[in-house]
Amino acid sequence: MLTGYNTDIKHEGAVYHIQTEDGGIDNPVIVSLIYQGGRILSSKKTNYAQIVGTEGFVSQLRLLIEDQHRNMINAVTAGQFSDDAVPASSPSEPIPDTADEKNLDQVILEYLASEIDGE
Repeated sequence: MLTGYNTDIKHEGAVYHIQTEDGGIDNPVIVSLIYQGGRILSSKKTNYAQIVGTEGFVSQLRLLIEDQHRNMINAVTAGQFSDDAVPASSPSEPIPDTADEKNLDQVILEYLASEIDGE
């Protein structure tokens, strides 16, 4: 089972949470959910049983997880869920601006660099 991703996105005054997880070899599916205001707005499930045990399986799986997560982020930023959005309330602590945080591409590059260093 590979570690998944969790990303918060601010879009048009609303905060969306995107979560992508690997079900593991016994349940070979990648599941992504888009949450907003405690509601699930969208989900995507991808079966990867056909690549289990193949050469480069872990690398292939990692790319599938990353692509699916990125596609869900793109759907949010493209405004596909804006009509369903609940305006962000004024929390007691402000939601951090994600501009200073690493984007998915940066995380992927760091991961790949660490894998190369570890060889």
